[in-house]
Amino acid sequence: MPVSDYIFKISTAIYIISLALPFFSNVPLIVLSLGGLGAVFFVQDKKLFSSPVTGFLSLFVLSFLISSVFSRDLEKTLALSPSLLPGLILFFLIVEFYDRQKFYWIFGCFGAASALVSIIALYTAVVSGRPTPSDWVAESGLPYFIVPNDFMLLAVFIPFFMFIVLRQKQFTFRAAAMIIIALDLSVFTVFRSRGAILLSLAAVGLPWVLLTRSYKKIVLTLLTGIAVVVMIDFFTGFQLAHKLAAGSGSWLTRLAPWSAAWEIFKSSPLIGTGPRTFGRFYPQMPWTHSLYLETLAEQGLLGITALAGLIISMGQALRKPMAEDDIAVVLFVSGLILFLGGIIEFSFVRHLFVIVFFVIVSLTIGVSLPPSGASRMDSYSS
Repeated sequence: MPVSDYIFKISTAIYIISLALPFFSNVPLIVLSLGGLGAVFFVQDKKLFSSPVTGFLSLFVLSFLISSVFSRDLEKTLALSPSLLPGLILFFLIVEFYDRQKFYWIFGCFGAASALVSIIALYTAVVSGRPTPSDWVAESGLPYFIVPNDFMLLAVFIPFFMFIVLRQKQFTFRAAAMIIIALDLSVFTVFRSRGAILLSLAAVGLPWVLLTRSYKKIVLTLLTGIAVVVMIDFFTGFQLAHKLAAGSGSWLTRLAPWSAAWEIFKSSPLIGTGPRTFGRFYPQMPWTHSLYLETLAEQGLLGITALAGLIISMGQALRKPMAEDDIAVVLFVSGLILFLGGIIEFSFVRHLFVIVFFVIVSLTIGVSLPPSGASRMDSYSS
């Protein structure tokens, strides 16, 4: 194995798994940074700029920088934006060193982190003497999970574990994947995250439809998933059911920050008011509960146009590979879950979202490009 592969695997594993630890440390970021510098030293094949996705990502980062320069609260912009550093380092590492094995490695690391987060969260909920999920999140000590809906990000990786369940022949790997899915569903249910439940149903169902074309089995799978959720909710006193029965009232609380984001956008429509500044103008809530309204308000038309172009280009980049490569299907569904979650919750204010965002974008570029020495036409010709 090349030296660069060892550096890539060690540095990325240490950083990704550190995201699940119940304390904060700069050491994993230092390891990732040094690993990035060391690995790039051994790069022989430059393919970063071979994908149109890179162009739209560059435009989005440029819009971020322009909005930052003219930010109405530069101190807040700088204070809440350091997650861009590890995100960009991971992006460059994954794109430059991508191969199929590293795809498994990255998702495997996130699987380990996901399982660790779930175990810590569930243990906290069991032993805590406090009554609400928000209390449990605070007690868990997980530095990158602030509110229960932050667990929605775990749903982004469920399509990969569904792929393992459907395609992997070794029972050990299939059992591990099913355990991680069950842990995720347990966290979503115990912490009463309706958004996470909805995303997880799509994350379980879509891979089954796209990979097997078996619509009978998808119904059985969804019913099984719902039964697991209901059973867990039964043992917790049907707290999730009570929240669902409350109707749309709590969802409507998002209308206030969404309306505020629109008013902020109108005050500076071209470049926005500056990244991470929404909370300055709407102190009742530090983020908009909408990735797209957040981008519109903070980075203006320039930022939202670049983000829209990035999302569309990612879909286009995966269109041909999806016809022949199950990994492309998995990545398409994971990206879909990520950007659907952005409608009602995800935010660039969240460190973990920034990391997952850059990982999904970089893997999309890696999957869509032909192997070294092969042309794009040769790689995906029928």
